Amino acid sequence: PMTEQTALDQQQQKTQLVVQNDNWQDIAVYLVRGTVRTRVGTVTSMTTETFTVPASFVLGVSEINVQADLIGSSDRYVSPPIQVFPGAKINLSVTNALQLSSYSVLGGLQ
Repeated sequence: PMTEQTALDQQQQKTQLVVQNDNWQDIAVYLVRGTVRTRVGTVTSMTTETFTVPASFVLGVSEINVQADLIGSSDRYVSPPIQVFPGAKINLSVTNALQLSSYSVLGGLQ
């Protein structure tokens, strides 16, 4: 049976992706692990969205890339490989000059 503590532990283990879109265009956000690319959602221009990273992308210590495609354009930002841990929070900031976009990783089991 699931106890309140078990539910809290599972919530703390969820890996989150927070995307701040400061670009003038909406973006489609993908996670890439190896050859698998999965769309996690869309972020409207000048807004921030939070997504839960699927557990299949965070098995132990994993390296993933975050990809942000500008909707209506062939331009995109692809992060360098990001090492993530269960419970981590990935922050991605997408700017108008895509090459200046950045990310950070906070927390997680290390």
